[in-house]
Amino acid sequence: MIKALLAASIAMLGLAATAIPASALTYRFMPVAVNGCSGECPLAIIATGQVSLSAAEDLLVKLEPLVRARRPMVGTIMIDSPGGYLLGALKLGIVIRQLKLNVIVASYQGPSQYGTAQCNSACAYVLAGGVKRFVPGGSMVGVHKSYDGGISQRDILGGGSIDARRDPNGADDVLGWYLGRMGVNRELMRIVNATPSSDIRVLTPAELTRFRLATVMSGEGRRGNPRRRETN
Repeated sequence: MIKALLAASIAMLGLAATAIPASALTYRFMPVAVNGCSGECPLAIIATGQVSLSAAEDLLVKLEPLVRARRPMVGTIMIDSPGGYLLGALKLGIVIRQLKLNVIVASYQGPSQYGTAQCNSACAYVLAGGVKRFVPGGSMVGVHKSYDGGISQRDILGGGSIDARRDPNGADDVLGWYLGRMGVNRELMRIVNATPSSDIRVLTPAELTRFRLATVMSGEGRRGNPRRRETN
């Protein structure tokens, strides 16, 4: 099913590969204190950097040995990203939903602490993939319209080339479809399209809630990490 959804997205957007960002999204697996665990605490996925075209595939490759080893995991990906490839973000969001992961916009500070983070541009679509979407107070989610530079688009704020040439109407159609599939209000696209690519529109807490891009705001969920999952 994932392959079919990705194929549909690629066809509608008309995307082609460009250079991978120098600071591409990297994944670490760090312990999280859940229910007063002692010894080996379950691991959360810590994602930092720009979303690359291969972000979804990279995550699955990193997860495979942990699954085989049956390492205890929490169903959470903690992300801090300025943006990146739109197609990579859509693929990663779909994989996150298929894996039933929650997403929190935060930086890892230790097993029982996290700091603020950003999730801008293409990253907002990664956030949308979460079953539950957490945006703690101080963390920022920003959106803007992709810059259409002909053969390649550039995510100016995220840095580096991201997407290839596309039909703007086709992109809006697939992004609206994607947001709807993820349970996010498609009206978010009105703000996206109204924000120049050279700017960033930081969504307010009220907007994040209204558009359902966040299901938990401020300090909610700060102590109660999303559910623990045993890998199998």
